[in-house]
Amino acid sequence: MSTTTTIGVTTVGDAGGFSFSLSSGLAVTAAKTVGSVFLIFIVGILASWFPSHPSKSVHLSGILPQSSIRNVAKLCTNILIPCLGFVSLGSTLTIDIIKEAWPMVIWTPVHMIACGIVATILYKVACLPQKYFTEFCVGCVFTNVVSMPLVMLEVLCAQEEVDEGANCFERAASFVFLPVMSWIFIFWTIGLSTIRYIRTGTMPRAKKVALSLLNPAVIANILALIVVLIPPLQRILFDSDGALSFVISSMRIFGNSSVGMMSLLMAITLGKSIGGPHAILNYIRNCCRQGDDNKSNDDSCESCSTEKGNDNSTSQSNMDLEMDIVINSDGDNNNDDDNDNIEDSSDISVLDSSSSPRGMESDLEHATEAYEATESWPILVVVVFVLTSMVIMPLVRLGILFGVGDYIFSGPNKSIILLVLGIQSLSPTANIVIALCQQLRARQMAERVSRAIIVQYLFGIATLLIFTALVVGLVYN
Repeated sequence: MSTTTTIGVTTVGDAGGFSFSLSSGLAVTAAKTVGSVFLIFIVGILASWFPSHPSKSVHLSGILPQSSIRNVAKLCTNILIPCLGFVSLGSTLTIDIIKEAWPMVIWTPVHMIACGIVATILYKVACLPQKYFTEFCVGCVFTNVVSMPLVMLEVLCAQEEVDEGANCFERAASFVFLPVMSWIFIFWTIGLSTIRYIRTGTMPRAKKVALSLLNPAVIANILALIVVLIPPLQRILFDSDGALSFVISSMRIFGNSSVGMMSLLMAITLGKSIGGPHAILNYIRNCCRQGDDNKSNDDSCESCSTEKGNDNSTSQSNMDLEMDIVINSDGDNNNDDDNDNIEDSSDISVLDSSSSPRGMESDLEHATEAYEATESWPILVVVVFVLTSMVIMPLVRLGILFGVGDYIFSGPNKSIILLVLGIQSLSPTANIVIALCQQLRARQMAERVSRAIIVQYLFGIATLLIFTALVVGLVYN
């Protein structure tokens, strides 16, 4: 007999409330989902550190040095993600699904606007630093609406509380991608323009925003919709015996690799942001040295020891600097609108192992002046971000969904539609945010947000279970 998790909820007008239960398999799945993400984090962090560059610079070390990350991000956003979007939308959507669940397309901008307003209010109330405000909102609004919901829905469809029949997951998967259509349009216009604003400090011109619609992901989205609206063409492409099924087979191979690639890209970004193993060891060594000095020396000696430790730390920090601003691989070049398509020359390392010691010192001195290390979000910003994105935002989305869902959705698939939208309301920040930041040279934003996402997943072990149980209870009780 399976163990169950029971949660009691009292609703307005119901004195007794109601209770519902989910098997322990859901808790295990939530933990495994988060665990798999952390395994990717570990692999990505190690890949960002090793092999180590002779200069010991973390941004020049690893399988993917900083100069190559942007190129991988461009590969994801221009080839892999468009293939995934076209295959997913074209193979799952039908005209009947669009007719029955078309309000799901409108749901995406509605809840995004609501969450943006709530995030703004909470940020202002908490009196957080203004310079992180836009990054905070982007992380709260653009959530993972595909990969994690699909994993959770597959497990939920096996639960006896979810009474949807034998083809539950197939039906749920077909509805997952309908709100993704509007999500793609919003992300590649408003989201892209917002990240450009964060990096350059100036809003892109209206013409530049309009040209964002020519992005490969948006074009793939439009083409998939056209294919869905022409059933004979859809059968030729997506039926197993279709004349052009080989095209979809090739695109599916590319698309299936996109999720893992973006997750690894986020993990590598995180590894670069926290520094290499030598930086961590130096930090621990300095902390231990300071502790010993505090025990053995008086106040004046402590001051001398602290200054010495700071000098050592500064010297090591200088060794960790590279020329990615000088060679346009960092996020502080204000000419993004004119240089988005210019290839980086940063594959040629300035700090080459063959450099002479004097040349190395000169390069490091130049790098110290040019390179600005990533400043982390303050602890309070991270705490408010995690609570907002993983607790308050889900409550806002679920409140809107179940407040108006009964009046908007109808038909035989009403319950599965509400279940899909409910689960999509619980996810953390989308990995594609990190990929787009790296593509647009907003490296510092990518590193800050990646640090916050890892805390989201830690916190999500509990919130995913609790809110998923709440969604199931509201839909089926």
